[in-house]
Amino acid sequence: MTKGDDYKISNDFIALFTRLFMINNPQYIGFFETKQMKRLAHEPALFRTAALGDLFDEEKST
Repeated sequence: MTKGDDYKISNDFIALFTRLFMINNPQYIGFFETKQMKRLAHEPALFRTAALGDLFDEEKST
């Protein structure tokens, strides 16, 4: 059991953790609305693997 304050994720990492969650839980792909990340447009190899598919490239809507 944890004690203390709630754990919070910096807004700087929310988009990456959302995508990581969908990669690790494919049944939730498309559950979150995502859009292209500017950071990855400049570094296309960052976090890209065959398993990612288009999670980083295309705008998703629910």
